[in-house]
Amino acid sequence: MKPLKCIAAVNRDRGIGKDGRLLYHLHEDMRRFHDLTVHQRIIYGHHTLATFPHGRPLSDRENIILSHDSSLTIENARVMHSPDELFLYLDETEDERDVFVIGGESIYHQLLSYCNTLYMTYIYDDSEADAFFPELNESWAIDSRSSLYHEKEMDYRFVTLKKTGSGSIIETENKEA
Repeated sequence: MKPLKCIAAVNRDRGIGKDGRLLYHLHEDMRRFHDLTVHQRIIYGHHTLATFPHGRPLSDRENIILSHDSSLTIENARVMHSPDELFLYLDETEDERDVFVIGGESIYHQLLSYCNTLYMTYIYDDSEADAFFPELNESWAIDSRSSLYHEKEMDYRFVTLKKTGSGSIIETENKEA
């Protein structure tokens, strides 16, 4: 199985959500998410599905939902019940498409160690959250970063990290860099 990729939007405290909803809806971030994931495979949890428009799987992607609920069926999505089942499926159906882990908190915690690229939107904001992205260790290095964007009275930038074993990590990200 080829390594997974991960995409997330986080604030200064690694916050990604509050009360079952995304913390942020930023136009350029949503456009980047679309551009990176369209025609690819995306993996997410059942709670993340509820945050999508009309609570339905995203179009023009292969939607794979990871859930402990063995009775769960979702139209236009594959439901997997464990990381082992997911990896077996990905091995058996490997193709040229990238596989993106897109959330939420539990799925990030389960699958981040299988990712080699992280597409992060780093938002310079302190909004309260109750769902968080995992803390990154020294194996993640910043590969590239965009210029600063400003939207809805918030500054943010896109940061791509690669798993390398050394380098600076996202917690060192600051606006001045």
